[in-house]
Order: sequence, then structure tokens, then C-alpha cells
Amino acid sequence: MSQFKAQIISAHNLSGWAREVDLGSCVYLGKSEDTKEARQRESLLCDVFEAVTGAIYLDGGFENAKKFILRFLNDCKEIEITDYKSRLQEILQLIYKELPEYKIIKEFGPDHNKKFEVAVYIKNKFLGKGAGNSKKEAQHSAAEQAIKNIKTE
Repeated sequence: MSQFKAQIISAHNLSGWAREVDLGSCVYLGKSEDTKEARQRESLLCDVFEAVTGAIYLDGGFENAKKFILRFLNDCKEIEITDYKSRLQEILQLIYKELPEYKIIKEFGPDHNKKFEVAVYIKNKFLGKGAGNSKKEAQHSAAEQAIKNIKTE
């Protein structure tokens, strides 16, 4: 149940819901940050969605905040319920009795919009790599690729 809850409130889902109601256009950004790309950044949208939900709770109470969130859950066709990092960890602990190791291969982009490329290994054996706008997102992508690679072996 806690994995289900974690997936519901994942950055992926929260930022997607923020995009649905165009919250990015409501945010005041400094001149150097004010670009269309910055307004669509997952971390920004996630924070804005959480802030709006909190404001609704503080201003209108629990029931109004609940209605706001349920609107997105009820409209949601499918919530991503796959936690690739946890699943990969379970698989590797069964097979190798060890945890995967994630290594940053590359960092690029300006500090305010950095991109990461990560590889995942078990006992120095390469399993997969992935990229993302955060280390966590890149690790998730690498774990997903590793699971796909393991299935084809």
C-alpha cells in the first residue's frame, strides 16, 4: 500500500496534474529563469501543485483539498504504479543477494536545469543506463532499462 501511495504522489503524477491545469503559466519567475522550458520543469510543477493543494487546505479545509485531489485521481486513466528501482532491487537481491550500484556517468546543462546520465551495475556488471532531469529520475530510468535487459537475457 505504501508503494501505491508513493506512486500516486510521485513527481511524475503531480507535475502531470499541474500541466493539466496549466499551473506553470501562473508562476512568477525571475527574468533569467522565465522560459517555457523552465515553466514545464517537473520539479517546479510538482512544487507548485503541492503548494496549491496546501493553500486550498489552509484556506478551505480538508474536504476542499480532498475534492481537489480526488478530481485528478478520478480523471486519471492510469496511474504509473511501477517503481522500477524497488523492483530491480528485489530481483537482484533474489539472484545475487546484493543491492544494485548506481553511478553517475555524465552531468550536463546549466546548474538550474542540469541533466544526468546514470548507469546501474551489480557486482561490476553493467545492467543498464538512463537519463533524467534529476539523479533520482535518471536512476529510475536506468533501473527500468536494467529490468528490460534482464528479461531479454
